[in-house]
Amino acid sequence: MTTETTTIIKDGSLRLPRSARRAWKDGKVSMRTSADAIVIQRVQGPKPSFGEMLDEIQKSVKKAGITPKDVEDAIRWARRTKNKKQ
Repeated sequence: MTTETTTIIKDGSLRLPRSARRAWKDGKVSMRTSADAIVIQRVQGPKPSFGEMLDEIQKSVKKAGITPKDVEDAIRWARRTKNKKQ
């Protein structure tokens, strides 16, 4: 992370330093302000919903051939291993 200085112009515009513009190219940014700070962050795009993440996990599980019995066996193994450590 680098720190650079820029100026807020009379109309309230703020020009991002060239290095930030080059690194981020185009896109959206999010700004948070407080009495003594402005934080600018690049917005990466929409976050997937829980349902979308679940769909991807289910596809991966199916592709890997993992069955409900495999999951049950893994849970039993993890519980046995945890109990041995205590």
